[in-house]
Amino acid sequence: MNSRLLLSLMMATCILPVSSALALFDDDKAELLKGTQITLVEAVETAMKTVKGKAVDAELEQEEGKTVFEVKIVDENETTREVYVDAQSGNVVKIEKD
Repeated sequence: MNSRLLLSLMMATCILPVSSALALFDDDKAELLKGTQITLVEAVETAMKTVKGKAVDAELEQEEGKTVFEVKIVDENETTREVYVDAQSGNVVKIEKD
């Protein structure tokens, strides 16, 4: 991993709202967390490779029967995109405009 990407990833994890981090520890999120194979940091990194921009929020949730990390990214055009990363495979499964 090059140092620029590492720095971007570190900055992204620092700006994620505390509420998202705390949300991982409520009862429903704790159950979802048991089925994950990747970390939040890995999900953010994958999302940022897919959509260039700045990560502003991330959370673990159930989407269409799958456990996913939803990563919100503000892209180069200042459009917010939601990138869904499968918590098992680490693959991007969906991208939406917010």
